Amino acid sequence: MIIRTLSQTRPLLFSALLLKVGLAFAYSVPFVSEQAGELEMQLHMAQPTGEIASAPDAAQLQQALRLVEAGKLSEALQIAQRSVATFPNSAASQEILGVVLGLSGDIANSRKAFEKALSIESRRWTAMVKLGDLAYAEKQIKQAETQYRAAAAINPADGQLAQRLGLIEVANGNLTAAASQFEKGVAVLQDDVVSVRPYLGAIYNLRGEYQRTLDLFKSVPLDKVKHYAAYMVVAEAKFRLGKKEDADAIGLTHGLSVSEYGGDILDCEVSVVPGKGKLVITGLLEKGMEESAQAAMSYIRSRGGALSLEPEFYQKIDVHVHFPDFVRKDGPSAGVTMATSIASALTRIPVKNEVAMTGEITLRGRVMPIGGLKEKLLAAHRNGIKTVLIPKDNRKDLREIPRRVLKAIRIVLVDHMDDVLREALRVSDPEKMFGARRLFLRHEGAAKFL
Repeated sequence: MIIRTLSQTRPLLFSALLLKVGLAFAYSVPFVSEQAGELEMQLHMAQPTGEIASAPDAAQLQQALRLVEAGKLSEALQIAQRSVATFPNSAASQEILGVVLGLSGDIANSRKAFEKALSIESRRWTAMVKLGDLAYAEKQIKQAETQYRAAAAINPADGQLAQRLGLIEVANGNLTAAASQFEKGVAVLQDDVVSVRPYLGAIYNLRGEYQRTLDLFKSVPLDKVKHYAAYMVVAEAKFRLGKKEDADAIGLTHGLSVSEYGGDILDCEVSVVPGKGKLVITGLLEKGMEESAQAAMSYIRSRGGALSLEPEFYQKIDVHVHFPDFVRKDGPSAGVTMATSIASALTRIPVKNEVAMTGEITLRGRVMPIGGLKEKLLAAHRNGIKTVLIPKDNRKDLREIPRRVLKAIRIVLVDHMDDVLREALRVSDPEKMFGARRLFLRHEGAAKFL
C-alpha cells in the first residue's frame, strides 16, 4: 500500500525507490523468503540453471524444478536430496539442491551445495550466479559482483546475468553502466518485461528521458503485463511528457517551480470573462500566490496603453488565474508567469510554447530574484523548453548549472516585466509595443556567464 501510494503521488520518487530498494525485492533473485509472496515465488526462481539434460537423474531434477515453480519446496527438497545421495558427483544435482535449500531459507547449506557443484565442474557459470544471488540477498554487493563477473566471463551473452550486473551497477551508484546492462538484458530477453524493462525505464525516467521509456514499452501491450512497476514507470513517463503543451496558446504560460522532490513545469492558465473587476486565483496554492497575482494585475493595468487595452477595461471583466496541476506551487517565483498569462488573455496574443520563466514581480514591473534556479533549469531542459527567462540578479547562480544544460537552453536575463512580455508573447513588432529594450543580458549556449 505504501509503494502504491508513493507511485501515485510522487512518481519521480517512485522511480528512485524502485531502483534503490524495490529492485532487490521485485527483481527475480532466486532466494527470497516465503513471506515475499507468491509473485516472487513465480519469477523464474530456479533460473538460470545449468545443463541438466545429460545428468544421470535428469528426469528427477526436472521434476524438482517443476515443484519449485509450483511452490512445493518440501517435496522438491526430498527429490533433490535423493538425487545427491545417489549421484554425489553430479554438478547438476548439487546445483538443484542448492536452489531448493536457498528457497527454503537454509542459506549456509545452499552455499555449500553450489560450491560443491563448482568443485565438480569449475566452469559451471550458473552455480557462480547462484552464489552471487546468495551474496546479493544478504547485501554483500562486492561478493555478488565477483561471482556475477566470473560467470559473465564464461557466458557474456546471458540476459538474466545482464540483469544481475545491472543491479550491481545500481547498488554502486553507476546508472549509466546499469542502463547499459539492462539494455543488453532487454535485447537478449526480448519480451521478458517483468525482469528488465521496468528498471531500465526507471533509469530513463530519472534521467528525464521519458520518450525512451515509452519507446521501450512500445512493442509490449501493457494489458498483458502483470507487473505493477511496469505500469507505473510508463505512467510516469506519459505524465511528465504531457506536462508541456505542444503549441502556442492564449493565456497559457510555462512557469517553473521547485519542491523537495526537484524542479517541475508550472503551467498557469488565465481566462477572461465578462464581469465587474474580480480577480480569482485557484489551484493548490502556497502563501503569497494571491499577492503575486494582485501585483501582476496591477502591472498589467499600468501598462494598459502599451498593450492597447481600453482605459477602464478591468471594470468590465473578471480574470480567473488557475494552476491546473495538483502539486504545491512555491509562491515567490510565479509573478512573471501570472502577468504573462494575464497579458496574453487580455490582448489575445499567444504565448510562445518553447518559453518558460521564473521570477517575482513588483507593482512597477521589476523582476525580482528567486531560489531553486538549478532545479528549475534542469526541469526546463528535461521538458524540452528552448528558452528560459530568469531574473538578472540570479546571474551568479548560473555557475551551479551543468554545462550540458547551459548549452541546450537559451537563457535570457531580465530585470523588467516589459522584457518578459517581449520575449514570451508571439508579436510581430515587439519594439512598437514595448519600446526600447531594457534587456540586461542574453545567453545562448556558451558559458559566457561563468
